[in-house]
Amino acid sequence: MRENAIDLRTQSFNKTPVNFLSSPKVLLFCSCFCAAHLAAAQSNKASFPDGSQNVHASFASKIIPVNNTYGYEIYREGKLFIQQRNIPGRPGNGGFADSTSAKQVAELVIKKLKNGEMPPTVSAEELKSLHIQ
Repeated sequence: MRENAIDLRTQSFNKTPVNFLSSPKVLLFCSCFCAAHLAAAQSNKASFPDGSQNVHASFASKIIPVNNTYGYEIYREGKLFIQQRNIPGRPGNGGFADSTSAKQVAELVIKKLKNGEMPPTVSAEELKSLHIQ
């Protein structure tokens, strides 16, 4: 072997484990990465237009058949604005049992739109108050 060469077979190494994650540089990098990822996720959230533009708009609803059940469409100024093929505020994809129930919820949603609510969500309590099963 050459004189300046290091013989790794005879070299003793520190066997104390190094905690890589406690390094300030690694922690800073992880923090910045997480912050950037969170900011990107926030910017991808759905955003709804301001509901105040709906206060003076004209709305109409239409009941639609959906696989032996019913749904509704809401038109704003004559253009399709919402298509609801299932019962809002409930899990699953089931539609309304009858057209009367679909009409009641469509009218509730239109009322919410005219009051500036965006999105015009329908709660389980509201469905119960309308006697919708």
